[in-house]
Amino acid sequence: MQIKLNDKAVKAAKVAVKSRELTISSHPNLVLKVYPPSDRCPAGRKMFSYRYRTRFGIRRIKIGTYPLMLLQDVRERYLEFERIRAGGYDPQQEAKRQEEGLGNVTCEAFAEIYMSRWARPRKRTYAEDERMLKKDVTPYIGSMRMADITRADVVALIDRIVKRGAGISANRTLTLLKRFFGFAVEQGVLDHSPCTHIRAPEKENRRDRVLSPMEISMFMSVLDQSSMSASMKAALQLLLVTAQRRGEVITMEWEEIDLEGRVWTLPAEKSKNGRGHRVPLSTRAILILRGLQPSEEPTGWVFPGANGHHLRTDSLNQALSRLIEQFGLPHFTPHDLRRTAATQISCMGVDRTTLGRILNHADHSTTAIYDRYSYEPEVRRALEKWSVQLGNILAEDQEIVTIRA
Repeated sequence: MQIKLNDKAVKAAKVAVKSRELTISSHPNLVLKVYPPSDRCPAGRKMFSYRYRTRFGIRRIKIGTYPLMLLQDVRERYLEFERIRAGGYDPQQEAKRQEEGLGNVTCEAFAEIYMSRWARPRKRTYAEDERMLKKDVTPYIGSMRMADITRADVVALIDRIVKRGAGISANRTLTLLKRFFGFAVEQGVLDHSPCTHIRAPEKENRRDRVLSPMEISMFMSVLDQSSMSASMKAALQLLLVTAQRRGEVITMEWEEIDLEGRVWTLPAEKSKNGRGHRVPLSTRAILILRGLQPSEEPTGWVFPGANGHHLRTDSLNQALSRLIEQFGLPHFTPHDLRRTAATQISCMGVDRTTLGRILNHADHSTTAIYDRYSYEPEVRRALEKWSVQLGNILAEDQEIVTIRA
């Protein structure tokens, strides 16, 4: 039986009492073997292999287990073996040499392989993976061979994070380790991940924190009084004023800002959903940015951090936490400012479609496929309306004059 190499087709390959092998259309040497349920895998198992013929007979090389290994990675591995054969070499011998080279690798050494081969090419937030590995993983199990790390070692590492009162960080680290060790399985370094059957230690509830108008006023007031840097203050203000994502705001560059046209063009590679986004800038947003403008034609990061980089996410979180503790404010996070802005905009009667465009949420509905209108005029009016409403909340004495393009 032959199937296509897509999630729908692979998921539809049913597990039976006996194992069976399926070939993949347009990939003549790629096969999917479906194994029956077992004590180790009650739901059965689906394994991709590279199968090819030599003068000594048919040979097979294990590629990876689905869905632990993404189909994109399966395809890349398959093409790699095809290139090796096209060059006149034996893929099995080449795979064996690679495995022997990684067989005794330490966790710290494999962390570099993970970052270079998987995280940096695929994740926009790869720096966070690197930070967690260096802070909470390699100091404790970095010197251990990958093959020697057990489930008990992973549990002890996660427990150490929980005991310091960072339950959510423990959850994030466990998620990273599952991907990390899953990648090791894909690369043939391990047969099984030591993270299997480990549950997240901290229960996470869906956040619904929204600041009240009084809390917004208090926050903006103490922000002005604080000793926080001007750059940090402006970043927090823009989260509330623009309703954009924290990571997208702190990586803003002057080249993306058109102050005269009053628009911020967010490139696709910086967007969480991978889609470019034009954010109309309200009067208040323009005033905040002009307050940061260092020269006639500024370049580089709008919110510069240390060592030539942009402001860090954890630095912004810590600065807000210190502000809340110093002035006794009710707790909230930077992301709650975006949720607050979205809620206030919705309360002003802005429709859900326009609000979705402001937030740059992906719309996968059938209507959205046919509706290619940008809604930029509606988004601009809504954000300007929110700018005025925010001024009313703050009960400002001085009227903000609307800036025209």
